[in-house]
Amino acid sequence: MSQDQQQGKKNRNTKWNSVSPSTPNESTEGWICKLCKKKFTEDSVKIMQCEYCSEYYCSTCLKLSNADYESFKNPLFHWFCPSCDAKVMRNVKQERDIEERCAAWMNKMEIRKVKLEEEMLKKSGL
Repeated sequence: MSQDQQQGKKNRNTKWNSVSPSTPNESTEGWICKLCKKKFTEDSVKIMQCEYCSEYYCSTCLKLSNADYESFKNPLFHWFCPSCDAKVMRNVKQERDIEERCAAWMNKMEIRKVKLEEEMLKKSGL
């Protein structure tokens, strides 16, 4: 695994890289598209970096329109390469399922708490 990939995996939860950095990465002085294997060194080249595996992809290989490419500059949007997309979506679904189960459990506990409080009030005669 390359140093960039290791760094990307280490920072994946805190660093989001939707579009190319403003300067070529230090280890290769450019970006290499994982699909076409071309090396890109110009800052103006439209390169996407997967937020999960940190691999680079050129917009030509991804068949991204200019509008689609520009939309990923918005920090609210995130991009994952075709290899990682299914993994990420599976993780998102699992997290949502866990959140839903936790919310249901918390709701049950709140109902139980209210019932116990009512019983305590009855027993205390208030």
